[in-house]
Amino acid sequence: MEENRLIILGNSHLQIISNQSQIVDKLVSLNNEVLGQIFLNRGLQDAKLHKYNKAVLNFTRAISAYPELVYAYTNRAQMYMILREWDNSLKDFCKAIELKPTDETYINRGKYFARIKQDQKELDDYISASIVNPKSKKAFHCLYVKYFKYLKDYEKAIDVSTKFINIDPSYHMGYLIRARTHFARGDYVGAIADLTKSVELFPMTTSYELRAKSYEMLNQHDRAKSDYKMALIYSTTTSS
Repeated sequence: MEENRLIILGNSHLQIISNQSQIVDKLVSLNNEVLGQIFLNRGLQDAKLHKYNKAVLNFTRAISAYPELVYAYTNRAQMYMILREWDNSLKDFCKAIELKPTDETYINRGKYFARIKQDQKELDDYISASIVNPKSKKAFHCLYVKYFKYLKDYEKAIDVSTKFINIDPSYHMGYLIRARTHFARGDYVGAIADLTKSVELFPMTTSYELRAKSYEMLNQHDRAKSDYKMALIYSTTTSS
C-alpha cells in the first residue's frame, strides 16, 4: 500500500515538474519574442535614418532572438534590396512566406521580382496573394498596375479591376481604374459608365477630366465642357 502511494506521489510530482517546465518554456519564448521586437524596432528606426547596414544587423539580432518574427525577415529583405544584395533579399522574402503565407508576404516578394524585372514571377506572386486573400484590394491593385501600365494587357486589366469592384462596390477607385482601361482600349461608352458611377460615389477632378475626354472622343462637346467645369470646381475646392 505504501509502495503504491509512493508511486502515485511520484507521478504527481513528475506532472508538476512537467507543467513547470512548460511554463518556463513559454516564458523563455515570450521573453525571446519581446527581445526580438526590441531589435526589430531598432532596425526600423535605423532604416528611417538610412542606416541600412545597421538596420540589417538589428533585424538579424531580432531573428536570432525570435526566429519566427516574420517582419524581421521582410524588413531585412527590404534592406538587402536597397543594398543590392539580391540573393539575400530573396531568401528572406521566401522565409517570410514560409512562416506566414499571406497576401502581404506574397506582394512583398512580388515587388522584389518587379525590381529585378522578372515579370512572370512577379505576376505569380500577386496572383498567389489574391488567392490567399480573395478580398485583398492591394493584391488586385498590384495586378491591375502590372497588366495596365507595364504589360498593356487591357483585357486582363479589365478582369482584375472588375474583381476589385466586386470586393467593395462602394469604393470609387475600382470604377476609376476600370474606366482608365476602357478609355485606353477605345471603349469610351464603357469609360463614361464607370466614371459616372465613380463621381456618384466620390466626385473628384480626375474622374471629371477623364469623363470629359471620353465625351470629346464621342463628339459630345457640351457634356465634355460641363465636366471640365466640374473638374475645375473640384480642383479649386481641393487646393483651398
